Amino acid sequence: MSETRAMGRRSLALVGLVAALVATGPAAADDPADEKAAVDARIAALQAEIAQANSQEGVLTSQLSAVVAELEDAQAAVDSAEASVSSLETELSAQQERLDRLTALLARQTRRLERLEAEYTRAVTILEARVRTAYIDQPPDLVAFLVSRRASTI
Repeated sequence: MSETRAMGRRSLALVGLVAALVATGPAAADDPADEKAAVDARIAALQAEIAQANSQEGVLTSQLSAVVAELEDAQAAVDSAEASVSSLETELSAQQERLDRLTALLARQTRRLERLEAEYTRAVTILEARVRTAYIDQPPDLVAFLVSRRASTI
């Protein structure tokens, strides 16, 4: 936008210069035909410069538009990526909470398993001691054997 204003100001300055030359030219020149040819040549040169400046302005405007479009596309990509990151962070947080709950459950279940294994080991030790004592203290009969056999399978 500021380049367009600068180009407009430059164009106005050139037109002003041409007008000044046209106004002061007849007083300084001896031959009006030579003076007119010089002014016409200067006007043509200035018009060529104006045309070139306008052409460059169009090219710069096109390039600027292309850069703006690229920036908008890049911003859209960044916005999309930020939305994806936000979604992934939310999912990660939820999964982290789930992992924490499962880790706590695993720890509780592991302690319970260790306790039950210890109880099982004590129960087996007590049962072995009772069976040993029963066989040592009394000779086994068929009913005691069947009862002890039934109790050990339960």
